[in-house]
Amino acid sequence: MRMKRTSVLAIAALLGAGLSSARAAEAAKDTKGEKLKDSPSSLVVEDEVWYPWRFEPMTWEHNARMHYRQHEEQAAANELRKAESWLKFARGHALPESRKALDSAASDLHFLAADLEQGNVVKADRLDYALARADEALAQWHYFKARDSVARLEEGDAAMHLRTAARYLEHAATSARWEYGPETTTFFEDMDEYGRVLDEGTTIEPDLLASHLTALESEINRMATTLDETAKKYVAD
Repeated sequence: MRMKRTSVLAIAALLGAGLSSARAAEAAKDTKGEKLKDSPSSLVVEDEVWYPWRFEPMTWEHNARMHYRQHEEQAAANELRKAESWLKFARGHALPESRKALDSAASDLHFLAADLEQGNVVKADRLDYALARADEALAQWHYFKARDSVARLEEGDAAMHLRTAARYLEHAATSARWEYGPETTTFFEDMDEYGRVLDEGTTIEPDLLASHLTALESEINRMATTLDETAKKYVAD
């Protein structure tokens, strides 16, 4: 798998987002060791460094929900801040098509966390909505990166992003309390199969990737429409 483009990753920011010092050290070990003049705490690293963390936001979202249910508002807010940081990180690595959704989702989590920290009343529906929006935005992010990878003939990267986008879309449905039909469930199972294909190094047909891209785009649009239709209910406080 080839992640060719380089990016700027602030190790201190990753630690602030809740990533372990061990993982930060691993990231630093993989860098070229070149510090930026205007950012002494930053290192130039390959994009592949963040790949192992791509599912971390789902853990933070789960933790936020659990803390919220246990009336541990500050702890819930801390987990939401981690997810917000990842959305902002994603925005910095996003294609223009997905930046607006990432900005909006990060803003939702920011103000939700602030209300929890201040002891304001936060309805469960608002939390569910914000988490679903975050997942849908991340699904968009990975979808557009998959589409870009297909155009670049980078089939392995495309498959990785397709699989990740599908996982986030499933997670969004859970937060939105929306159940997919059997046909879509089968599609998600096909997307998850990319994990085995990548591990085995099996050749991935471009036509199959293109077909899955089309199907995934349809599902993302359907989720976005559903969230738009229920936005007033979920954000009402």
